[in-house]
Amino acid sequence: MAKLERELLNKLVSMTGERTRIDAKTFGSYIVYKDREGRIVNEYPDGRVIVRKEGRK
Repeated sequence: MAKLERELLNKLVSMTGERTRIDAKTFGSYIVYKDREGRIVNEYPDGRVIVRKEGRK
């Protein structure tokens, strides 16, 4: 993949994550993602992060 395409893809992924956080806050919900340690977590608008499943990198 060309460097410019990769940079664009990374930017779009980042923007999608931010939009998801905004929506979760608006609707009083949470987002679910895999963190850097490989765990599945729920992140709430108030900043709480609850580990749902331990994982591997």
